[in-house]
This record gives sequence, C-alpha cells and structure tokens, in this order.
Amino acid sequence: MAIKNDVVLNVKAKGISKASGGIDKLSKGMGSLAMKVGALAGVYFGTKGLISAFTSSVKIASDLEQGVREIGTLMGGITTKQVGDLSHQLSIMSGQFGQTFDALTKANYDIVSAGFSDIAQSQKVLATSSKLAVAGVTDVAKASDLLTSALNSYGKTADDVDDVADSLF
Repeated sequence: MAIKNDVVLNVKAKGISKASGGIDKLSKGMGSLAMKVGALAGVYFGTKGLISAFTSSVKIASDLEQGVREIGTLMGGITTKQVGDLSHQLSIMSGQFGQTFDALTKANYDIVSAGFSDIAQSQKVLATSSKLAVAGVTDVAKASDLLTSALNSYGKTADDVDDVADSLF
C-alpha cells in the first residue's frame, strides 16, 4: 500500500507541475483575472490533495511501525533489523493477499498472543491465515483466530498450519 501511495504521489506531483505550467500559459494568453484566480485555485486544491496523500502515506507507515513494535514487545523484544524485516514481510503480504497493514499487524499480534512467538512461526501462521481469509471470504483476524485455536487445541505447531488450514477449508 505504501508503494502504491508513493507512485500516486509521484504521478500527482508530475501532473500538478505540468498542469500549473499549462495553466500559466493559458492564463497569460487569456489575460483574464478570473482565469488566473481559477488557475491558482486549481493549483492550490491540487497541492492540498497532494499534501493529503503524503500525510496519509506517512500515517500508514507510522501505524505499521507502531504495530510491529507492539508485536516485538509481545515477543520479548526484537532488534531494529527484525522490525524492518517484519515490516517488509507485512508489506509483501499486504500486496499478495489484499490485506491492510492494520489488519495484518492486529492478526499478527493475536497470533503471537496465542503462543506463536517466534518471528518465523508467527509469519508462517499469518501467511496461511491470509490465504485462508481470501479463500474463505473472511478477514485475516477471524482466519488467524480459527487457525491458532485449532493448532493449540490439537497440540500442533506452526509447521502444521497448512495442513490444518486445508482441513478447515
């Protein structure tokens, strides 16, 4: 999602730049005060939209980092590199499975709370939960709750998560 926002920001910035240049030429040619005011308003609102998109991107990144740090705290602490790696994995899963960062971090937190506190284990359960959510037309939190409950009830490990998901589906 952050990558998409960056692309949108770049496209909007280029578009606003080109539009304002074209509007300047048009307003000089027209010589009309109304045209100049309209052009300024268009550039202003375009810039305002760009600023809003930038602000949203920063908030999404901040929320992701906050969620990852909460997960790390629950795991007993993780290094800065692990924070970056976990954020990267969540970013990949978000694009792969169409889940928001917020949904993925909350589900990951619940997975760690359910006893899958190793980063690799929690990521394996989260990835399978994301697949199950898409296939079962539900959200990742419900899928992860179902999977962790089944795994814990039957004394299974994260290595068994794919088999359990297949059985449930």
